[in-house]
Amino acid sequence: MNNSLLYKFVKRAFDIIFSLIGIIIFLLPFTAIFTCIRLFSKESFLHKAMRIGRKETPFLMFKIRTMRSNTPLVSIESMDSPENFYLRLGKFLRKSGIDEIPQLYNILKGDMSFVGPRPTLFDPVELIKLRKEENIYSLRPGLTGYAQINGRSNISNQLKVRLDKHYLDNVSFSMDMKILFKTFPSIFLEFKPVKDHDKILSAKETL
Repeated sequence: MNNSLLYKFVKRAFDIIFSLIGIIIFLLPFTAIFTCIRLFSKESFLHKAMRIGRKETPFLMFKIRTMRSNTPLVSIESMDSPENFYLRLGKFLRKSGIDEIPQLYNILKGDMSFVGPRPTLFDPVELIKLRKEENIYSLRPGLTGYAQINGRSNISNQLKVRLDKHYLDNVSFSMDMKILFKTFPSIFLEFKPVKDHDKILSAKETL
């Protein structure tokens, strides 16, 4: 078995085992979050939206609902006033990444992996174009990724794709593990003011 096939086998086995464990672990917290959301809103608990997956194949991605059902179906970066659409607790759930936990089901199904480029909606035309040019859609999208630990939504599309390309060119199981371990610190940094990301992160394209 060559290294590429071994990596794919190990990565998929890891995804299946740990997504199942995660689903079991988060079952009780899910119940608590569901109760809180229902106390403040009559909206459905889960938000479902089509995203672009591996080989540009659309798939239905799940999230905990953080915004009202009448929110435009576009990326948050494309919205003029996203603050007007958040549910109570919604901004915290989104910033903390807790809203992404239902994607453990997408990982179990094989639509996603724990690590890979974040799946996009169909409206960020520039990002989609850049990803096509760099063959990023050859990768399975991830719950977290190299761009996520280096700025998440606070960085430009060009830098996101450059970081995704770095991951594509250097993909390995050890790199995946490093990205996973750096994911939680990157979430806490999301709550802090960010300046000059392009300049700062241009020097961080190695793990």
